[in-house]
Amino acid sequence: MTTTENPAPAGEHAAGTGSADARGQLRVLVTGVSRPVGLSVVRQLVHRGVSVIGVDSEPVWLYGVDAVHQVPEIRDKERLGVLRRIIEEERVTVVVPTRSAELPDLAAARAGFGPGVDIVVAGPGPAAIANDQLFTTWQLQARSVPTPPTGAASEFSDSTAVFDALGGPVIVRPREENGSRGALVVAHDPSELEDLEPASGFMLQRFVPGTEYRVVLYRPRNKHDGSPLLVVLQRSAEPGTAGGQTFRLHRVTGADASEVGRVAVASIRAVGLIGPSEVTVRVGEDGVAYVVKVRARVGLSSEAVPELLDRALGWAPAEPTQRPGTS
Repeated sequence: MTTTENPAPAGEHAAGTGSADARGQLRVLVTGVSRPVGLSVVRQLVHRGVSVIGVDSEPVWLYGVDAVHQVPEIRDKERLGVLRRIIEEERVTVVVPTRSAELPDLAAARAGFGPGVDIVVAGPGPAAIANDQLFTTWQLQARSVPTPPTGAASEFSDSTAVFDALGGPVIVRPREENGSRGALVVAHDPSELEDLEPASGFMLQRFVPGTEYRVVLYRPRNKHDGSPLLVVLQRSAEPGTAGGQTFRLHRVTGADASEVGRVAVASIRAVGLIGPSEVTVRVGEDGVAYVVKVRARVGLSSEAVPELLDRALGWAPAEPTQRPGTS
């Protein structure tokens, strides 16, 4: 295990719901700090004046945090033991995971970290379901939450059978997040799928052209865990450099946002998620809001919704602007 000591936090205290004294008592461990989501969470916490300890399987140096520890890969059975030792040595009070693949183990091992450590993760069952997007889709379909037609690659005899069953175009997506971004391919006819080998790590789903939304939610874990949060963000393309495009998220309200928020809440209820989550919804040309992805953790969209970390760390205001279901 490699440890890097860093300069004292340089971030200023952000105005908000928690007092400087309360924030000074927190020591937050953030995982995956070499990756965009982990870095985003670190920036947000340092800006709030919180003591941060980072961990990652890769060597990394970060400014403004108390320390960074190199830990085993997520699949390594020694990882949880190393995390326990770091948490004890660094006097960590809250753990904010930012890698989907680590959530099932952290949820199952929660009791091993002691009563004084808050792991910001859902229960073991919901965390395991949300870690596999095929399992997630089946769970949503069983609860009548709108999703595009979906199947495992091994369910189909050939590429023609895929289009016969799902329609088109078809998107090939990893079932679990593995560090890659986006999908492998969007196929518009069977010939574009012929060279793809069926693999257990991927799923096939009808691609839904239309407007994409990211819904950021916080569902309280109990009646003492602050207030709910629901913020709908629309993903919009803007001209970028060298003729390319960049994508930005902006908050939206109104009837469309209300329906998007409704299906997002239905999806986290169906999976059984509590705490922070992020749901990707696409509104198709038929006007239906389809859930295409559920993350059971803080996501990159949290940069546009700073209230999410306030909820996760217990700084929620008394009355949220929008409320997901809590039952």
